[in-house]
This record gives sequence, C-alpha cells and structure tokens, in this order.
Amino acid sequence: QKLSRIKASMDSSSTSSTQKLKILIVEDDTFQRVALMDLAESYWHETIAVENGQLALEELKKAEVNYDVILLDNFMPIMDGLELLITLQGDEELKKIPVIIMCEGEEPHFKYLNEGAKACWDKPIRIKNMRELPEFIKGGSRQKDV
Repeated sequence: QKLSRIKASMDSSSTSSTQKLKILIVEDDTFQRVALMDLAESYWHETIAVENGQLALEELKKAEVNYDVILLDNFMPIMDGLELLITLQGDEELKKIPVIIMCEGEEPHFKYLNEGAKACWDKPIRIKNMRELPEFIKGGSRQKDV
C-alpha cells in the first residue's frame, strides 16, 4: 500500500515538471545506482550510470554527450566524489555542469560546496528532490539537502 501511494505521488507530480534532463549518475553501489536510475526515469529524465569517478570522467569527455546535472556519490573506489569534483572544477567546460553530491550520515557537506558542488543531498534521495530537480538546477544558489 505504501508503494502504491509513492507511485501515485510520483505519477501525479510528474506532469508538474516537463523539462527532461540528461543525468549522469555516479554511484558504486548497484542497488543505489539502479534505484536512482528508476527514480529519475520515472520523471522522464534520461540517465547514464557509472560505478566510479574515473568512468564518469571518461563518460563526460565524450564529445557527443552533454549532461544537465551529475548526481555524484561521495565514497567510491578508484576515484571518489571529491576527487572527481575537484577534477571537474579544473576543466572550463565540465565545471559548468551542476554537481549534486550524495552523502551518507554526518559527512561534512561544506567541503563539497566549497569545491563547487551545487548541493549535497542525504541518502537515500527523496522523491521530492528528483521531482524538483529541473527547477533546482536552474536556480543559482547552492544548498544542503533541498
């Protein structure tokens, strides 16, 4: 019954935001990655998902792909979220893409915001976050857990 209410909430609010986004999801946990893809796609966003920062960087450097936003896990193998964020900020084109860090627990959000993240969202990502994502990335402010 709870799942039915969530789905009904998603269906009724999906039409309120018609902007389709291209989202790069960077998450090493398979369950979290698939859940984020499903949630984003329920709002008609297009998603590509990778398991670590190095693969994300490779994906971002493909000339034919333009992302509207990056949902970035903070702790990952090979290249973590902070390392990727710093790398992106050093590239004139890639630093234009808004980055939302996905944090767990009491992780200090300020270090990501200071390095250029648009926001830090606590895991698990809330339906409200995904529903309001188009309006949020259009805005210029940075926030913790909108």
